[in-house]
Parts: sequence; structure tokens; C-alpha cells
Amino acid sequence: FSSIISGVYPATEGTLELKGNSYKPVNTMDAQKHGISMIAQEMGTLPGIGVADNIFLGKEELFTKLGIVSRRKMYQAAREAMERLGITDINPADPISKYSFEQRKLIEVVRALYTEPDIFIVDETTTALSQTGRDIIYRLIKEFKEKDRAVLFISHDLEELMSVCSKLIILRDGDFIAELEKEEFEEE
Repeated sequence: FSSIISGVYPATEGTLELKGNSYKPVNTMDAQKHGISMIAQEMGTLPGIGVADNIFLGKEELFTKLGIVSRRKMYQAAREAMERLGITDINPADPISKYSFEQRKLIEVVRALYTEPDIFIVDETTTALSQTGRDIIYRLIKEFKEKDRAVLFISHDLEELMSVCSKLIILRDGDFIAELEKEEFEEE
């Protein structure tokens, strides 16, 4: 489901509604234009290009004048976007290959949040992060809640779910099992 609403895969049946309107994203860029961004467990950065290029993939027009991309403006915007999330140890001009898997996941988070989505999907991503990376995600979840935005947080880590979620929807093999409010759930 998360891959369909975020535009990764097309729906094969059924219909979706977003804010009362029919919704059928054609790709991830389309989903982002509709306010939905996702990061997944798998690697989502592209090799062979730089950090800033990965953050602004498909958004180069933001830094283009007369057909020429201003690298300086792109690097500055990438630096500012990373700093907003507390990421200060990554140089936007560096090749992505210079960074660890965890650092690349954080770059994906920056890319996903740059458009300020209404719905942020975190699909099993925290398993790839150290506690520092997890703390960034947890802080973002809290900020989204304070701004009345939604985070669809997919995880198998019960302790993590208990601490960060305000509602649980439990699925088993794609089937709905239960929906629980914060005061209703326990690890057992």
C-alpha cells in the first residue's frame, strides 16, 4: 500500500482518494506534488552523482536559469535543508559514494522532506539507522504530529512502535487485524 500511494508502483485494482479527490499517482514525483513522500528500507540514492544531486533529483529547475544549473545555489539549498534536520557532517558537493549507508538514508530523508509533505511514509527505515539516525526520525515524527501532518511509520520493532506511535494499525500478510489507540496497546 505505501508503495502505491507514494507512486513507486501503480495500483492494479481499486481506487484511492486524497483530500476528497480521486488520487492515482503516476510516479514518486507526482506523489510528492500531492504532498506524499516516502523513504524505504532499501537504498534510495543514486550512485555516480553527488549529494545535492540526489536531494534535488527531478527538481533541478529550482536552480536553473537560462538552462544552466547553479551548483552554488543547489549546494547552499542542500546544506540548509540538511542543517534543518541537524545533519552537519555531509558536504552537498561530495559524491554520494563517499558516505555510509546510514548517511545516505539521512540524505533520502532530506530529499523526502524538502517538499514539506503532508504525509511522510517511513517504511522499515529505522532498522538501517544508528540511534542518532533514529532520533532524527523520531523528532521528525513529533514535529509532524505538532503540525497536524501524518507519518505512516512501518516497523516490526515493538519497542519502537510503543514509544513513537499514537495509533497502531496491525496487518498480517496484508490483512487488517486491528486498529488500536495509544492507550490500548502493549507489547504483549
